[in-house]
Amino acid sequence: MSKIELNSLLCSELRNKINEYQNYSINKTHSINNAKTERGWDKICAIMDRLDDTTLYLNSLDLKKGTGPLPVFDFYNFMNNSATLIDCINFLGQIFDYDFSEIDKESDIFNQKGNDGSGTDKKYFEYLRSLCSIHPIETSRHKIFQDDFTKIECSPFVRWNDGFIAEKKDCDLIAIVYINNPGSITKYVYIKLEEIFKYIIKRFNVLNELIKHIDDFLKILKINIEKIY
Repeated sequence: MSKIELNSLLCSELRNKINEYQNYSINKTHSINNAKTERGWDKICAIMDRLDDTTLYLNSLDLKKGTGPLPVFDFYNFMNNSATLIDCINFLGQIFDYDFSEIDKESDIFNQKGNDGSGTDKKYFEYLRSLCSIHPIETSRHKIFQDDFTKIECSPFVRWNDGFIAEKKDCDLIAIVYINNPGSITKYVYIKLEEIFKYIIKRFNVLNELIKHIDDFLKILKINIEKIY
């Protein structure tokens, strides 16, 4: 599997649901992280547009396995845009008071519990994105997935697994990592595209429940406003 398959119809269903209660959606306010209450409509519209475009873009990417030491820039790009997709869904959920706590605790895809047992799929995906793409020069905020003695990790590149590391072949990609330890030069982080795809699809499919939640939320809001008038 070299391409992800996200159900783009969910983006249309979300837009239809928001527009079904447009008068109430336009006036929706929110307060996130104890910040001041503000109007949410511009953010809602930006999120819907981003979801439309990013879903189609991710579906179009074909992460074909290569050979040799060339870094995999298409994978870096895929991870960044996937994170944007997930962030949009998370932020929309926060605007409408959707609870992500249960899915955030799950660890059945990557099965990486970390060195203190608190690892989750969400945390591990964020670690991979930081290490491989967004903070490769200093990955330091994901201690549970780093060796105990390591303060930071630096990743010069990710490459396709073409057999250059004989002891580990059950993966698609390998992140090369320099660790902050005089006794060791390099460690390897093994990455399976199937697991990455499963995680992103799982987080994307939260839209199913989020659409239902928004419907219930706006129905109640409509009823309460109509009672006032």
